[in-house]
Amino acid sequence: MGFNHRFQKWIKGIVSHSKLSVLVNGEETGFFGMERGLKQVDSLSPFLFNLVMDIHEFMLEQANSAGLISGFCMDETSQRGEVSHILYADDAIVFCDATESEIKNLLAVLLCFQQVSGLRINLEKSNLFPVGEVQQLERLADLLCCDWKFLPTTYLGLPLGASPVASSSWNPLINRIQLRLEGWKGSLLSFGGRIVLAKACLASFLTYMCSFFLAPLHVVKTIERIQCSFIWSGNNDQKKFHLVSWDRCKRPRELGGLGIHDLHRHNIALLSKWCWKFAKEESWWKRLMIAKYPNVDSKWSPGKPFNSAGCSPWSQIYKLKGEFCKYAVISPGNTGEGISFWKDRWIREITLADCFPRVVAAAENPRTRLLISF
Repeated sequence: MGFNHRFQKWIKGIVSHSKLSVLVNGEETGFFGMERGLKQVDSLSPFLFNLVMDIHEFMLEQANSAGLISGFCMDETSQRGEVSHILYADDAIVFCDATESEIKNLLAVLLCFQQVSGLRINLEKSNLFPVGEVQQLERLADLLCCDWKFLPTTYLGLPLGASPVASSSWNPLINRIQLRLEGWKGSLLSFGGRIVLAKACLASFLTYMCSFFLAPLHVVKTIERIQCSFIWSGNNDQKKFHLVSWDRCKRPRELGGLGIHDLHRHNIALLSKWCWKFAKEESWWKRLMIAKYPNVDSKWSPGKPFNSAGCSPWSQIYKLKGEFCKYAVISPGNTGEGISFWKDRWIREITLADCFPRVVAAAENPRTRLLISF
């Protein structure tokens, strides 16, 4: 990677000359040296881990280029947007065909990575997930020395392969909120303390989940009912009258409310942020979405998904595209490349297609000829 010899000696010294001490009944037992490793909570650890994982990614890319491991294409027609692996921190998802040869090749790549890096991949904690109908699944799992499971599952705290509109996808989140807002906690807190705890649950638990999925209305009502009961009753066993309506509680404090976020609007704002990122960022995930859902009218807005079920995260984000575009104004810049002349808001509050629908229909019709006189 181009690091000079002095820097390599520094890193080697830190890794190979670390010392630890064990506390027994609160007293130190003396320091002893480590063969390899860093001190606990060493800020250098994540940087070194990223360097090593770059080698892992390079090995997977080389295996994919050599045809040893085949990923999948987001756009099967043009063979664009091929994905062979996804890495996040110490988690990895590898896509390959359900054949013995590719499973053996993948195992060989992992074993080679273990030898060159010194890290050990725990295959016992790894899982093999079939997509579609796969023959001899147990045989393939035995070759990879891991277990096999079926979708849907949970990955990084999010349901993978499950429908986000199903209640089963949101039940674990609702149960966590109920545990955090239990009645005995409310009886020990003041009214202000219950408000702070209810807001904290909304910020910590729901923000991550609602950044990817649109919560169904019955899930929103269930969570708001739990919050409302906790704030006004404190103890769930004792029912009390709610002195103020919940809609007024969701107003900002400047308008006489309690400043509690409207969950449905908060969810829409978090999902609309992906439309903003799609317009502003040039990242890997955007290239994949363009390959799978191309938009012929504009490059800054997401394309329409092909599936009719509308259960994928991108389908829900696309449904909010119109709401996002109401508050977004486009600056054409020097060339105006990637902006639709008729369908984007770049010159006024509404699009030109809404102002002149007959002209747009004539312009989009190839058989129409416009006669312009001066």
